Amino acid sequence: MVNYLPLVLKHPAAREFFNNCDFIDSLQTQGGCSGNLSGHEGVRAVRYAWSTKGARLEVHVDSERHQIVLVDCPDWSICCYTVSEYPFGIRCRVGNKRSAPENVRIQRTGGSSPGRPRVHLLLPGGCVEEEMFVYAGQADQSPGSNEEASVTVEIGGVEFPFKLRRFKVDGEGKPVTDSKRLSVENAHRHRA
Repeated sequence: MVNYLPLVLKHPAAREFFNNCDFIDSLQTQGGCSGNLSGHEGVRAVRYAWSTKGARLEVHVDSERHQIVLVDCPDWSICCYTVSEYPFGIRCRVGNKRSAPENVRIQRTGGSSPGRPRVHLLLPGGCVEEEMFVYAGQADQSPGSNEEASVTVEIGGVEFPFKLRRFKVDGEGKPVTDSKRLSVENAHRHRA
């Protein structure tokens, strides 16, 4: 099993949480595979959870794409994940758990041209969901092109980046996981 703790500990949400506690002492769940997550459209994720002095942090990492897809804490929850390979589709869902309204800005920051920011006022208990398409068209199917994009979610003036990846596809347009990636790259090179 892959250890995703270094990836999780680099995320700004985790850094904020661990300013007040030790990540080993507060660890409740380490790397249990949560299978297909509800609401994540078939994403297989590894779950980490920490708890200390009434504070809680839960992070899910997509075990196939090796990317953070969910950060959940007492005040808010952010879920960003890849929903389609071609065109490259991303879904981002933000929930406000605070007892006061919160301004949330969601912006696609990676790719050939960044998206325009979208600002939402989330009421207590409210949730916003956006779907973004990063690239479209047949030209994107060449090896090495547009394999990842970034989404930045800003809550209360603090930015939380998410780097999202898509799989390459085989000659039939089906996604290829890491184990088959090399053979697909070679097949694309021979066609060119």
